[in-house]
Amino acid sequence: MLFSNEYEQDIKPTDITSRLDFVRLIDQNNWKVGVEVGSFEGKFSEHLLENSSLDVLYSIAKWADRNGDSEVYPPMRSRMACRKRLRKYGKRSVMIQKESLSASWDFPNKHFDFIYIDAGHDSLSVLSDLGI
Repeated sequence: MLFSNEYEQDIKPTDITSRLDFVRLIDQNNWKVGVEVGSFEGKFSEHLLENSSLDVLYSIAKWADRNGDSEVYPPMRSRMACRKRLRKYGKRSVMIQKESLSASWDFPNKHFDFIYIDAGHDSLSVLSDLGI
């Protein structure tokens, strides 16, 4: 068993077949405050807010050149797309434009029920997001 509560059957690791299934863990564990690191255009943040009972989701991204390719992924365009996508959630959605490690200092320990890291997908970026 991975987690359990009285409202839903236990979710086993094999039940999670994609990141879209993560919302089941949120509601099953009654997680209310979360963060997605690396929100880019906000598509996964939108999925989390739309399909869970989160009280608040912090969407953190630096919204700067993605792999140095600002012509393909203009930072302001992706930030504006994220804002447009998430504004319908009002106070349930908080966007923060910072590097992940810098943003981590803005919150006390144990503030979040979960932290979903979806930022740079290279090993150096992952280690940086983990603060290692």
